[in-house]
Amino acid sequence: MEKGTSNQVSWVLAKVRSLRQKILLVYLIPVLLSAAVGAWAIYNFLLLNRVLTAITRENYLSVLAAENMVGSLERQDSAELLLLLGEVRGGSDIYQLGQADFSSWLRRAEQNVTLPGEGEVVRRIKEKHEEYDLLFRRLHDLVVAGEAEQARQLYLARIEPLFKELRGRLQELLEMNHRALMEGNQRSRNTARRAIFSTVGFASGAILIGVLLGLGVSGAVVRPTVRLTEAVRRLGEGSAQGMAEITSNDKIGELAAEFNRMVARLRAYQEDVNSRITAEQEKAATILEVIDDGVILTDEREQVVGLNPAAEYILGLKSDEAKGKSIFWVTRQPVVAEMVREVMARGRVAHNRTISLNLEGEEHFFDVEVALLRGGPGEAAPEGRGAVVLLKDVTYFKRLERMKSDFLSDVSHELRTPLTSISMGLGLLSESKLLAGAQRESQLLATVQEEVSRLTQLVEELLALSRFEAGRVQLKLQSLSLAEFLQRVAAPFQPQAEAQGVELRLDLPEDLPALKADPEKLRSVVANLLVNALRYTPAGGRISVGARAKGGEVTISVSDTGPGIPAALREKIFDRFFQIGERPGGQAGLGLAIAREIVRLHGGRIWVESEEGKGATFSFTLPLTGPRGEAHTERSG
Repeated sequence: MEKGTSNQVSWVLAKVRSLRQKILLVYLIPVLLSAAVGAWAIYNFLLLNRVLTAITRENYLSVLAAENMVGSLERQDSAELLLLLGEVRGGSDIYQLGQADFSSWLRRAEQNVTLPGEGEVVRRIKEKHEEYDLLFRRLHDLVVAGEAEQARQLYLARIEPLFKELRGRLQELLEMNHRALMEGNQRSRNTARRAIFSTVGFASGAILIGVLLGLGVSGAVVRPTVRLTEAVRRLGEGSAQGMAEITSNDKIGELAAEFNRMVARLRAYQEDVNSRITAEQEKAATILEVIDDGVILTDEREQVVGLNPAAEYILGLKSDEAKGKSIFWVTRQPVVAEMVREVMARGRVAHNRTISLNLEGEEHFFDVEVALLRGGPGEAAPEGRGAVVLLKDVTYFKRLERMKSDFLSDVSHELRTPLTSISMGLGLLSESKLLAGAQRESQLLATVQEEVSRLTQLVEELLALSRFEAGRVQLKLQSLSLAEFLQRVAAPFQPQAEAQGVELRLDLPEDLPALKADPEKLRSVVANLLVNALRYTPAGGRISVGARAKGGEVTISVSDTGPGIPAALREKIFDRFFQIGERPGGQAGLGLAIAREIVRLHGGRIWVESEEGKGATFSFTLPLTGPRGEAHTERSG
């Protein structure tokens, strides 16, 4: 039946070209069935309402009237007893109220006579009550006349039997209507039961018809949509081969036809893109093969997925041997594994790290740069992410730099002895009596001494810098109270600051922890920063020395209100021999370079924050527990 209905509905819908009309037809069927069920339910509700209304009108009012007349009659009887007791006024008033109430309910009972024999019962009640009323008046007259015994005889002989008879008639009326009320209730229950069964049956039939028609209509409407959806799903899964089957001539059919045209265009575009991707992959593979720098590809689990030939030569491994191994196992360099993890966690390039490897018995240096890789050739990470590690051979530059450092060290060492001799000779010459009174010669000698002193300082700084870069400096670590240490370092600069009209203050919290560092070398860093701050801070300015501890390290900063540093020069400020042009009082430009090497040797870092015209803040960090092992092996670029 369902299949036949579906075929018939499909035939009907095939005649309907508008998709809107088909959807309207789908919704129209349940609406019509719901309206039919609702109309049938309303009919049954109206029928039940008529039954209940008839019961209420025919019987309930009569029952209520009978009950109230019984109550009124009993109040009248009580009033008669009061008369017999001598309460004439009170008894009369009560009787009159009962009489009025009884008459009112009697009229309602007369107006609601609906049962066979009910009219005769009501008529007799009325006659008996009129007789009862006459007897009351006679009783009242006897009591007023003082004939109490005759009044009592009248009550017992005639009024009390009439009261009982009248109450019996009222009870008969009550029972008659009560039986009719029960019969009406049973009739209403039967009517409600029939209404329920008929409504349930009608609704069940409507549901069955609606389901069959709905299945047929929905199938005829939805089937083309399902086929089109399956074609779209196949396209979304990467298959551009499947076409959508066109089975209708409505909007869905037009959409399927347009989809097929789109798939054809997409297929042609995919073939073109695939050819281009293949060409680009071949180019990339060629570039990776001929590039001199080593390239290592990893997945997000830090496992190597490929090496280029240069990386194979550098690491002494074949690409197949390295695949699936961790980056640390392949490079044997913790710093490279750390850089890969940093890139994976932060999603940004990590660079400026230098490692040394032994190639063919010689030490070679490589700058390491790591970048995030999304996807990748061949194998890829589960979520399409990985990292690319670039190893750039900088051995030539490192050797050249070492030669330059050695040359500067040798020259500085060779100059140190004659400069010392010249300085001693100038000192002896300045004490000679031959220059007494020779002002011009004394001034010239003082100038020469100052220049020799500056040259000697330059040679000392060059020697110190060369020792740092060659790794020949050993730290003498001690536990320092940081607050006391900074106060001692800043104290000698206080007189100079006051002489220049500059405020020098220390902003140090009371809970600064102890620090493990080389006090002499750390003093050199802070003193160099204070010298620069005093050199460039004008009168009326302010210099602040601060420190704070957080996360296992301490940050020390020196701030000034000088002219600041241009943004383009902040990256170069720590380079050797670098000076900001047109600034008075500059030295050889080695102080900040030496400070950077000292901080690095302690395992920290140094930087500057500045806004031109608003001063500068030099800050550096140091680990509280002393330098880590990698601080000694890290080399500056």
